[in-house]
Amino acid sequence: MYLLIFIVVSWTLAHVYLYSKFIRLFPFFRAHPYILALVLLFLYLAIVLGRVLEVFVGYALAFPLTFIGVLWLGIGFYVIFFLLLSDIIGILPWLGKFTIETGYSALIFAVFTSLFAVFQATRTPVIKDYIISIKNLPDEWDGKRIVQLSDLHIGMVMGAGWFKRVLKKVGELNPDIIFITGDVYDGGDNLREKILPLLKEIKAKDGVFVVLGNHEHYNGKKESIALFKRAGWRVLLNACEKVNGVFICGVDDLTIRERKRIKEDYIKETLPESEDAPVILLSHSPLEIERMKEHGIPLVLSGHTHDGQIWPFGYLVRLEYPYMGGLYRIGEMVLVVSSGTGTWGPPMRLFKPGEIVKITLKKSG
Repeated sequence: MYLLIFIVVSWTLAHVYLYSKFIRLFPFFRAHPYILALVLLFLYLAIVLGRVLEVFVGYALAFPLTFIGVLWLGIGFYVIFFLLLSDIIGILPWLGKFTIETGYSALIFAVFTSLFAVFQATRTPVIKDYIISIKNLPDEWDGKRIVQLSDLHIGMVMGAGWFKRVLKKVGELNPDIIFITGDVYDGGDNLREKILPLLKEIKAKDGVFVVLGNHEHYNGKKESIALFKRAGWRVLLNACEKVNGVFICGVDDLTIRERKRIKEDYIKETLPESEDAPVILLSHSPLEIERMKEHGIPLVLSGHTHDGQIWPFGYLVRLEYPYMGGLYRIGEMVLVVSSGTGTWGPPMRLFKPGEIVKITLKKSG
């Protein structure tokens, strides 16, 4: 509740600040301030109005408003960021005074930064390629190709066209097995039915395994599980399956567990009692990593962090999630944290491109 109040107050003050700056920078708005007020009010409320329309009217009418709203979250941030930077330049006398020209320059920087961030978010994700060695890996798994998808967030923003390009890229990798580490979609019943045919196209010889992310809980836990099963995926809800001598295990989202103060020990209850086979653990959130290491898990796959997604928010994300993106070797355990295949919130990524993780497993000598 306190976080929500902080966000609402901050976003309100941000629009008041923009009003004051645009009045100064643009003569048209000085002559017609009510037009500026209406435009900013529309942008301020767009995402809320879009969500309301989605509930009461439907997806088609809600899409334009929601898309404008989430896009404005990102663009508005960079407009404010660069305008504040120009204000700081004006305060520090050795850097020069704020002028109309520095204000225009700030807006130009904001526009080009936003355009580049949108390009990075909406292009086909890059391939992050790893070769990982595991002790006691069965011969059947030596050289096996794994594809990890995480944080697809299919919905109003990351739509069917973008997802079809992801499917094409996954198909080109010819994976033996696919692991999906949560946050697959954002939406309700209408969206679930719409994306089901696309989800069914994710296939691999040894199967598709998925764990729940925090957004599956927001979208409806039971409904999400049912959707994934209809897609032909194997849902690992604090459970393991043994595949050709390797345990594939998955835990429910640890961030949700932490926020709801659930006492159940997901990791301990999930891991197999037998230690005669290696374990690959899927966990949406990269939390409780030291405990995973203590259990002797050789490979953990996570996501959730988006690797910060939009600079400079990564610095804040790292405070809660030290393992934010990439491959980490923690003792004898390897942790791979995907930066996410899609985006959440604004369709923007700055210096943090979306990725599809490809892992080739090797038998450790």
